[in-house]
Amino acid sequence: MAVPAKYARGCTEYVTVNYPMEIGFPVDMVVCDLCPFCHTENSGTRFRCLETGEILPYHNKDFGLRCPLGLYEAINAYRNSKNNNNEEDN
Repeated sequence: MAVPAKYARGCTEYVTVNYPMEIGFPVDMVVCDLCPFCHTENSGTRFRCLETGEILPYHNKDFGLRCPLGLYEAINAYRNSKNNNNEEDN
C-alpha cells in the first residue's frame, strides 16, 4: 500500500471504521489504496477489493461503491462531530 508523500511523517486526524478490525484513514484521504483489503492484480494495473470483489478503477481517489466498511457513515459522523465542536467553540 503506497503512502502519499504528504503523509510520510504521519497524520494528525483519522476517520476510523471497524470491520472486523479498526482501520484508520487520514481525514482528507479516505481511499481504497490505503485499505488492507485493496489488492493489486496484473502487475499493479488493476485493483480489486478482497471483500467485495469489486474492481476499483479510482482506488487512489475514492472508495468502491460496494465498500462494506461503512465509510460514508464514518465520514459523515466525523464531519458532524467537527461541526458540533466548532459550534461549541463559538
